Amino acid sequence: MELTAECDYWMLPKYLISKRAILNPRNNDHRSFGYAIMFLLNPKDWGMYALNLQNYNKFHQHGLDKIKYPVLINEIPACEEQINIRINVFTFNDAAGFNRYPLDISKK
Repeated sequence: MELTAECDYWMLPKYLISKRAILNPRNNDHRSFGYAIMFLLNPKDWGMYALNLQNYNKFHQHGLDKIKYPVLINEIPACEEQINIRINVFTFNDAAGFNRYPLDISKK
């Protein structure tokens, strides 16, 4: 199985939600990665579109429409170059979200 940087929406454990440091937009179209990047680049729009992503399609403004979804871990460096941001990918392996570790840390 190949690791991907995104998939269908997964609800995060309460502990991770309480950190208020994770962008986890609710969606069902395999573009979680793109939505998270869009929200990062357009923070003033968070409240307006958080629950209605079909109205939030600024992918073309940031080149996110040129990315193939789902994004594979080994494709993260190319995305970083294209969008000109640093991306770190973490995972967790317990139901509470306490046991987390990095999958990919930016080289930028």
